[in-house]
Parts: sequence; C-alpha cells; structure tokens
Amino acid sequence: MIRIGYFTLVAVSTFVFSLGEANAGAFAIREQDTVGMGDAFAGVAAGGSIGSMYWNPATMTQTGGGGIDVNAAIIVPNVNQTPSPGSTFASPPFHLGAADDTTTSALLPSAYSVWQLNPHLWLGLGINSPYGLQVHFQDGWAGRTYGLGARLATYNANPNLAVRITDWLSFGLGAQVQYAKAKLVDGLVLPPDNFIFRGSGMGYGYTAGITIAPSPYTSLGIGLRSQINQKLDGNLLVNAPLPATTGSTDTTVNLPNIFSVGIRQKFDERWTALGTVEWTNWSRIGTTALTQPSGAPATIVGLPITFPFQFRDGWYYSIGTEYVWDSQTTLRAGVAFEQSPITDQVRMPLLPDNDRVSISAGISYRVNPKVVLDASYLYAKWKHTNINISPGSGNPWFASPISYIGESSADVSVFSLGLRYLFDAPAPALKTKG
Repeated sequence: MIRIGYFTLVAVSTFVFSLGEANAGAFAIREQDTVGMGDAFAGVAAGGSIGSMYWNPATMTQTGGGGIDVNAAIIVPNVNQTPSPGSTFASPPFHLGAADDTTTSALLPSAYSVWQLNPHLWLGLGINSPYGLQVHFQDGWAGRTYGLGARLATYNANPNLAVRITDWLSFGLGAQVQYAKAKLVDGLVLPPDNFIFRGSGMGYGYTAGITIAPSPYTSLGIGLRSQINQKLDGNLLVNAPLPATTGSTDTTVNLPNIFSVGIRQKFDERWTALGTVEWTNWSRIGTTALTQPSGAPATIVGLPITFPFQFRDGWYYSIGTEYVWDSQTTLRAGVAFEQSPITDQVRMPLLPDNDRVSISAGISYRVNPKVVLDASYLYAKWKHTNINISPGSGNPWFASPISYIGESSADVSVFSLGLRYLFDAPAPALKTKG
C-alpha cells in the first residue's frame, strides 16, 4: 500500500491567504469568530455574537434588526519533529535529520451578516474556512517517506434561515457550499524521488440548530454542521523512475459532521458563565483512495495509493466567563480541553496532532451604539507526541521497508480582531462600572 502520508458579504470577500497548523482536531479550524475565541468557544452554540451562526444558525434571532460581523485571525504555530535512531533514514548510511518549524503563520478571515425580515424571521450568510493545513519539510529530513508537504484550503458559503417560534424557542437551518483545494507531496525511495497530488472540487452540506431560553438569564443552544463528502478532481505526478498511473486522478474525503451544545448563564447584569461540549464525527473519514477516470485505483509500482486516516471521533470541552465592565467594555476569558481524533496508532508527520489544552482572553469595546470592536488571544499547547510508523506498530501508513519513529512538539498562538456593525442600536447597557 502507498500512503498519501463568491461569495461577497456586504462588500467584504474572505479568502485564506495561508493556512498553518490547524487549531482544532486533525485539520479543522475553530477560529471562526473573535468573540467566541475570547471565551475559548464556550457557549458559542447558545449565542453571544453574530458569528455564533457558524455553530448554530438559530442564534441569529438574538440579533434584533440584524448586523455584520467581520473577523480576521492570525494563527502562529510552532511545530518541530525529531526522529529517533530507529528511523530508517536517521540511521547509517543516510543520517537524515530533524524537521524544525514545519508550519507557516496564517491569516484566516471570516464574515457573517444577518437581516431580520419580520418579527419571526431572520436571514443570514456566513463565509469562512472550516478546514485547512499547510505543512512543509525540507527534502533531507528523516521522515520524508511519510511527508514532504501538504496544503489544504477550504472556502465555505453558508446561507441560513432562522425562525423565532416563541420568545424562548428558535430554530435555524442553512446550506453549506464548500470549495476545497489540496496538494500533497510524499517521498518515495531516496531524495529527490517523490510524488505529488493536486486536486480541487466542490462539496455540499447543511447546518441546523435550536435555541431555548427557559429564563431571561439562561440560553441553551444545540447546533449541527453536517458532513461533507468533498470530491477532489486532480492530477498525479510521480518524480521517480517507477511505473505509475500518472495524470488525471480523483479522490473523495469524507469530512465529519459536528454537533455542538452550548449554555450561557447570566448571574446578574455583569457576570455570565459559559460552557460548550462538542463532538466531531471524524471516524467517518476512514480510508480513501486515489482513482483513475475509469474508476480503477491509481497506482505506483502496481500498488494502490490510499489515505488510511482511520481517525476516531473528537471531543472538545470548554468553560468561560464574560464580565460587563461598563457600558462600553466587556471582558471575557476561557479554558478548553480537546481530545484529538488522531491516536498513536495512526499518527504520521503531516498530521502530528494530539490532545491539547488552550486558554484565551478577549475584550469588546462599544465605539457607539451600533459599532463594536472585538479582540481576542488564544494559546494552545499539544501533549507530548510520539510517532511510530514501523513494522511492529500496526500503523496503517507503514510502507515497507522504511520506518519512521520520532517525537513532535507543538503549540500555537492565535490573535483575532473583529468588527461588528448592528443595524439597530441595542438596548442601553450599564452606564457605570459601579
């Protein structure tokens, strides 16, 4: 087995300029809203900002009149990989080395807008990038067989409709139209032999959600982002003197559905407690394969080219708080733990993901009744990570006879700025910090 181991929103178009290490499980990106990031995404499915529609379209009914929410997050990752002497290319006679700082910084924009059509109906639109990755290795590193580079960029348009049934109950439903573009480079035998797959395509899904407010101080939200079967049509290039089915190839990556539950509990006019539990169905990704236009497998030396991801489901837990300092300023903070969908059994250098803990802080400043500036910072640290792709490991990425055994360390800082414009001025807030 061989491994491969539009929308314009009120004159604001969003594009991913570069994608670094993803800051959610596997290659997902969670930094879709500045306000939510300041709370470590605690309570986002229950509301809090216009951008909450990413997790739950029913939250749009919390924005009277409507508004616009534009965000830009800068993701600054640091990922290093160190091979052990048990790695084939780290041993004599090759002596290939480590890979330092294998990712690049990223600018991740997102934008949301919502319009209230009548007392019971809201229309919204979100534009974002739910998945992304950019990893690059020098060809002379010890794990080249299992990764020389990867890039994934997604562009997702998400029109939504929300209905307020009663003062305490709302429903939301939306569509996802997602364009993806990917490139993957792996080594074959010795430098500079490699193969490259490039592909792009469209995928479609939906979003849905409900919000319940059992009291003026409590808001509960449940949101769903559906799975997307992302088909990539592309081309396979093999830079080695080996028989291969090069040329037109395609594959389908089964992206997960995401189920989020959030709560916002006000204690008084200043303090609000927040919580989130999120489940991501990464186990549906399974193993995918490159195929030729005829439907036959794409091969190198007669062996099918496959992607044995074999992830488990991922879980995310966070708690946070917001404090209204005065009529213009709101402070927030949060902490989170994420169980990675990538286990020791299937981990490889292109995705050295592991469990992580993150902390965050944020601030919102109301410039005037209709304009709010948001800023947030998040820091995440990955658990110390081992990678074992060897004959006795059972790792499905193993390509005999080449072993890679090593360690990876990773952390990330994320800085986010946001601007909200409200079509209707909100109710007066606290006038003093008292």
